Amino acid sequence: MKKIGLILVILLMITFGVWATTDASSTLKISTSVEDKFGLVIHTEDDPVDYSDFMGLGSNAVGTTDDPVSFDDTDINNESERVLTVSAMTNKTSGYEIGVIANPLSAQGVSTKIGYTVRILGTPDTVVSVSDSDSNKTFNLKEFNAPGGLFIISQKFGITIDQEGWENAGAGDYSTTWTVNLTTT
Repeated sequence: MKKIGLILVILLMITFGVWATTDASSTLKISTSVEDKFGLVIHTEDDPVDYSDFMGLGSNAVGTTDDPVSFDDTDINNESERVLTVSAMTNKTSGYEIGVIANPLSAQGVSTKIGYTVRILGTPDTVVSVSDSDSNKTFNLKEFNAPGGLFIISQKFGITIDQEGWENAGAGDYSTTWTVNLTTT
């Protein structure tokens, strides 16, 4: 019995002695990954200010197959300009450009083409003409530097159909499709 008691006393001294004389510390490592976020949308809504706003624009995108930007006789005769906005989102630090590859409007089975003017709103405005003879005309709607973190930028631009080209065009349903890219510089 004395042996068991002595062993218990020694164990208690070792245990409490160790705890009483040792400082304890630990570390906790926390990590996460943030994936690249890139986005580009053309719309007529207010400029997005955050990720949620930007993602909500998808349902309001214009110029899609289901919702093309259309001009009727009144628009063209009055030389009306359609003002749209392109918004870009990124979370990578870099220089960027929102570039366009554009062609004139054309109709299937018709040899005539219709040009138009793109006015990039700014100080001063920049005007780009896409003539009826252009093929894959390239221009930038916006160049910018993203500082890191989620960054959203918007650029307004207007499109006006060339009235003379429209008046001289053969009968048909004219359209064109732009290729709009967000690329690093």
